[in-house]
Amino acid sequence: MQTTNLLIRQFQFSSNVAKLIQFANKSGFQCSLKECLRAPEMEQIYKNRGQSWLVNPNADKHLNSLAIDICFFIGANWVQDYPTLKPIGDYWATLLSGNVWGGSWGVRDLMHFQAV
Repeated sequence: MQTTNLLIRQFQFSSNVAKLIQFANKSGFQCSLKECLRAPEMEQIYKNRGQSWLVNPNADKHLNSLAIDICFFIGANWVQDYPTLKPIGDYWATLLSGNVWGGSWGVRDLMHFQAV
């Protein structure tokens, strides 16, 4: 039952990521998909490098394919500023109650989008 529930959440997440990409494209951005599924060993490497702030690595949504990192570009320029990306993060939040954009955190992770 738990596996079926996770699979349903992954299907919904994937569908929402597709909608997010379409929204971004219509807003003038091109997207480069980065990490979705992350092995626990990779999470530990990120933590050791100071690239992960998770207190509990098992809470990482990437471990269950419920998070993705996406780079947004205008032309060949990688967009990394909060005000420009905020409308994309706001749109993500409208797709499903509980969706979280990393740009809304205290330590901003502008590429990160996750589901509940």
